[in-house]
Amino acid sequence: MSLNHTGRLAAVLAGFAVYGLSTVGPAMAKSPQETDSNRSGLSARPSGETAGGSRSMTQREPIPYSTLRKATTQLRSGASRTVRNGANGEKEVVFKVTTRPDGVEIHREKVSERIIKKPVDEIVQEGQRATLPSRGYFSGRRMLTMIPTTYDPYHCGGDGRGLTALGLKARYGVVAVDPRFIPLGTKLYVEGYGYAIAADTGGAIKGNRIDLCVDSKHQARGVVSFKALHVYIID
Repeated sequence: MSLNHTGRLAAVLAGFAVYGLSTVGPAMAKSPQETDSNRSGLSARPSGETAGGSRSMTQREPIPYSTLRKATTQLRSGASRTVRNGANGEKEVVFKVTTRPDGVEIHREKVSERIIKKPVDEIVQEGQRATLPSRGYFSGRRMLTMIPTTYDPYHCGGDGRGLTALGLKARYGVVAVDPRFIPLGTKLYVEGYGYAIAADTGGAIKGNRIDLCVDSKHQARGVVSFKALHVYIID
C-alpha cells in the first residue's frame, strides 16, 4: 500500500472517530428521559390507599308498625284479641358519607328519605267492663227492673256443647232472657255484672227474669240471686 493510500485511510478513520464521539457521546452523557410510566409512577399512592372525601350511599330501612288498642264490650274485662295483624313498612334513605384517606368512615349525614311502603297498624281489641254512671251514657235509655239468677257455661244448651239459642258459645257476658220480654241479640248493661248480650233462653226464664252466665274467673260479685237489679237496654 502506498503512502498516499495510507494517509487517506488514517484521515477517514480519524473523521469517523470524531463523528461518533460527537453524536454518541452527548447522548450517553444525557440523563435518562422521563417516560409516561415513570411520570405516573412518581405521583402514584401506595397500594390500598384511597383519597379521602365524601360519597353518596343509599340503603333501605324498615318502618315499624304501631299498635292501636280499642276498648270493646264484646270481650270480658282483661281479655284481648287481635283484629288485624300489623306489618312493617319500608323506606329508602340517602346518606352523605365522609371518609378519611384510608377509607374509614368518619361522618354520616342523612340527605333525604323516601317511603316505599307504608306500615300497616296492628289493631287489638281489649275487653273493658264499664261502671254504671248515674248520668251520661245511660241517661235516657230504657231501664228494666229484673230478677237475676246465675248459671255456668257448662250447663248451657243441654246437648253438652255449651251453645246458646243464638249459637254463641256460653261465656261471661252471655245472658238468658224471655225473648218476648227482651229480644234475642239485644245488648244490655246489667247492674253489678257489666255489659252483656241476650243470646239464650230457658224454661224457667219468664218475664222479667234474667239468667247470667258466670265462670271461675269472672264471678258476678255484685249480683245477688233473686234480688232485683237494673238492666239497661243498650242496643
